[in-house]
Amino acid sequence: MLLLRERILEMLRQKHLTAFAVVCCLCMLFTGCPKKDAGDSPEGAQKDTSGTNQETPASGGPQVLTDPFDAKTPTAPTDAELNALGSIREENRELLRFMPDNPSGFVVIHPARTVQAPYFRDNADIAEMIVSQFFIGFNRYFPIYQQIPFSNIKRITFCTNPVKQKPEVDPVTGQPQPIPPAHFPTCVCVLELNTPVDDLTLLSLFNITGQISVESLAPVMVNNMKAYEMIPPTEELPVTERLVFAGPTTIVFASGSVSDVAKVFDNEAAQGAIPSRVLRTDMQSGDLIAMYSTEGVPFGFTDMVAPYLIGRGVMMQFQNQQADLMQEQDGILSFVNAVKNMTIRINLQVPEAANLMQVDMDLQSPSETATLKKTMETPLSDLLTRISLFVEQSRSLPVPPEKAQAFEAEMNKYAFLTSTLEELKVASSGSKLQLVLKKAVGFDQNFAAILAPIYAQAGLEKQASLDRDALSMISFGIGDYIQKNGSHFPHYAIFGENGTPLLSWRVAILPYLGEQELYSRFRLNEPWNSEHNYALIAQMPKVYADPSGQNPVGNTIFRMIGGEGSFLSQFPNGFTSSDVRIPPATLYMLAVVPAQAVVWTQPEFLQYQPESFEQTVRKVFAGMFCTGDVRLLAIDNDVVVSQLPYWISGNISPEAAREIEAIQLWQQTQQQIEMQQQMQQQNPQGVMPQQQGVPPMQVPSMEIPPMQTPPTGQP
Repeated sequence: MLLLRERILEMLRQKHLTAFAVVCCLCMLFTGCPKKDAGDSPEGAQKDTSGTNQETPASGGPQVLTDPFDAKTPTAPTDAELNALGSIREENRELLRFMPDNPSGFVVIHPARTVQAPYFRDNADIAEMIVSQFFIGFNRYFPIYQQIPFSNIKRITFCTNPVKQKPEVDPVTGQPQPIPPAHFPTCVCVLELNTPVDDLTLLSLFNITGQISVESLAPVMVNNMKAYEMIPPTEELPVTERLVFAGPTTIVFASGSVSDVAKVFDNEAAQGAIPSRVLRTDMQSGDLIAMYSTEGVPFGFTDMVAPYLIGRGVMMQFQNQQADLMQEQDGILSFVNAVKNMTIRINLQVPEAANLMQVDMDLQSPSETATLKKTMETPLSDLLTRISLFVEQSRSLPVPPEKAQAFEAEMNKYAFLTSTLEELKVASSGSKLQLVLKKAVGFDQNFAAILAPIYAQAGLEKQASLDRDALSMISFGIGDYIQKNGSHFPHYAIFGENGTPLLSWRVAILPYLGEQELYSRFRLNEPWNSEHNYALIAQMPKVYADPSGQNPVGNTIFRMIGGEGSFLSQFPNGFTSSDVRIPPATLYMLAVVPAQAVVWTQPEFLQYQPESFEQTVRKVFAGMFCTGDVRLLAIDNDVVVSQLPYWISGNISPEAAREIEAIQLWQQTQQQIEMQQQMQQQNPQGVMPQQQGVPPMQVPSMEIPPMQTPPTGQP
């Protein structure tokens, strides 16, 4: 919470309004849900009045509902409850059909419904790309959103049960030992589509590691359902990953021990505290519903997240973030130790004043509830105060008439954020805590205005991302070429005996792109437009095609950079890995706009001309560096503008030269200290090394590459 708070405050200090808006609003939208359903008030449940923290929220705040986590909840729902739910009962029974018993986590997402929200509807394709990024790290299945449109995903259900044995601790290191395979957690993903998708796409989707040759997998039958054993179990490792087609549009992916995965497909509905709550909850009328419970877990949740915390600790120590590490670990551990049960709900399709978000928590004690409540309320109050001060200070400054309209638009966004945050209320009763966010007046329109520039940027990045993906594949081929050709980079052309360029570098790397057969058909001693070679233009590999589809077959947008002032121009006969200085980054090739496309076999390069470069590439374009790194670069980004001449020339900018010099000075100092320490250990009496015949200490010299001024475009 403190880390999030500081990050938001930093955004305010830097006036990063759009980033701040997105963090606030999307954190709200994707951490809870609003609908009071049958699970909120099970018939016969008794309201908790035993806690010492009983309080009445201020007028307009959320009322603590009849608690969904009372003693009755884990039992089977009554007939009256199920009858009240009507058709939902059978829907939920089907939902639990492929779940493991006694799960600790359960999440239901409705992507097709989500993109129908007012602020997503008109930009559904871009909204999919933006929203999907918020599921990275939330679950391991986010590639789903890259391969199947949201509009075709009716529902995704995730479920996991915990490891069945507390990890043993190494007495020496104090770290958890590997979990035996038989005690692995069981993870399940149920994907429900509106229309069927081919098997190969789905197999590729769930090929998480990318190490499985899905084309070679053959289906088998499991309980009369078509299935693929993606990871066959062995005697040494009795675990598996299985993809099962429960119907034309229902696909189930399960991983875990062989025995546990088999139980997932035994047609028996899951049992336990969470399944009992699922049965009595309307799981259809929300964009996201998530449940978490430690009931029935044989040990604390902290033991389940310990390996994660250790991994995070190693990474943060490596990044010299020890203070942040301790703070983050303390925050995570205190939270997971305090919460016994939690339900999160999101519903984007609600009218104003209805609940966008609702989070219900059952904590270990009333005192922990009070602590968590204060932890939530304090930074929220502080943030609202800082926004108010920032707006007040901004309005006290003079605004040029030509910027008055834009200024008012920015102030209106802050007013919207304030009104939205003011609707975020926290209430508690005993050991129960509830967080509710109501939809503020004008939320849909204001949120759409905040998203507009993000949509515009995302639209540019969407096409550039396709270019980047293709350029990355080309980069792999170039990497193989360098490795197998004495560290030589492909030159821009295949040359004839008299030095005449005959064919493009794109032909030279064909064998390293899996196109050996096509490569063997070229006559390498003839020019690209000879009768024989010209006929092969139409056989252009797909990787060279323009992802936008704006160019005919045979034309490509992927071009090497050359011409006066370029790195390529410094090596008329080509260059090797040893010629590339790191730093700086040296731009090798890039994706141009469709109008700059060329025939893929033609030996040519893009002439770098600073004054017209912006017309050569998209506003966001993909570039490949000599390191093999492929990046998205924005032509209006200040860093890109200042560094581009150096990237293309391969020279070092003044800033980079100063950084290198500082690093080398530090290295030299460290070497001197280490050598002096070694000498003191070897000569405790302080005898000078020269008296023992040891030559004076020599510090290895580290040559700083000469700083050169780029030929053009000095920033």
